[in-house]
Amino acid sequence: MNAFSVFATLSLFDFASEPLGKIEGKMKKLGQTSGSLGRFFGQVTVKMMPIAATAGAVAFALGVSISAAAGFEDKMAEVGAVSRASAVEMQQLESTARDLGATTRYSASEVGEAEKYLAMAAEKLVPGEDDLGEFHLKYISTAIISTPSININQAKLEAKSMLELVSDMYDLTMEVMLSSGKKMGKSVEKIYSMEDRTDLLEREISSFLVKVSRENLSKDQSNESSVLLQKVNDLESIADQCESLTILLRRKYDKNLDISEKGVEELKEIAGKVREFLDLILKHAMDRNLNIMPEAEVLENTIDDMRRKLRKEHIKRLNSQKCSVDSGLIFIDMLSSFEKIGDHAYNIAEGISGLRNP
Repeated sequence: MNAFSVFATLSLFDFASEPLGKIEGKMKKLGQTSGSLGRFFGQVTVKMMPIAATAGAVAFALGVSISAAAGFEDKMAEVGAVSRASAVEMQQLESTARDLGATTRYSASEVGEAEKYLAMAAEKLVPGEDDLGEFHLKYISTAIISTPSININQAKLEAKSMLELVSDMYDLTMEVMLSSGKKMGKSVEKIYSMEDRTDLLEREISSFLVKVSRENLSKDQSNESSVLLQKVNDLESIADQCESLTILLRRKYDKNLDISEKGVEELKEIAGKVREFLDLILKHAMDRNLNIMPEAEVLENTIDDMRRKLRKEHIKRLNSQKCSVDSGLIFIDMLSSFEKIGDHAYNIAEGISGLRNP
């Protein structure tokens, strides 16, 4: 089905609802871009230009097409998650989709999917500010919505965003580790700010999921909500370990301590394996009941074995006085933090694989 046809139909509907109004406002900011993309689809009215631009962005930048593969409820869950509409706004959007499904040649599910891509394109083309100093949830609405799948989908997307933040935090921590004595004060302060952000995310997502759990959920939805609670707790714990690593690195810098060249290479080795583990759970952040445990088992065992082996080798260096006691203790504590990050990544992998259901 032609994506533009659905967007054109949507544009004829009254854009009184707040989410669509916000999206239309964002699209107007595109200025000349709206016109050029609009002309690509042919002669359209001024009112339809923002929607034409959105359709063009979807077809070209996102490479998607509209289909009716998923059910209406799932589509509206995705609309709610992407647009961050409130409960009242979601009722308006659902009503819009159902009305158009009844009065046009498109089904309600098709219209729901069109609404989702409309919101996605607006966010893609006019991204919001990502200021660590100003905390806000990206996907969770201010109120619980009557459709449970929408609430859970919002929490899943928020947890994915939290995972991406934790992944960036880990990379920045590794950048500090490999800075070779350079001043990294700004990076260190940013890591602390990112850790504060993960604390807030854990609290807000968990609070939201607790409210969702009080609703009339199916057994499957209740299990998924519990797994998400465990996931955000593990993500916050990974962020705590990144902060612990940073504190150790700052202590090393402040005391002008050196870790041997061999020790640095060993830290890089175990850090690389942890990075592989984070990449694995990032890749499958939105998957459920997908067995990734064979890969997770290998990574977990490798990290544990490396920690034991490298700790043993470093104690030998300490005993032979090839490094100082202070730097040696920092090295051993860093190994422990890397292992703990691997443990929490393993817990998340179990959740993705469907092995952590209550």
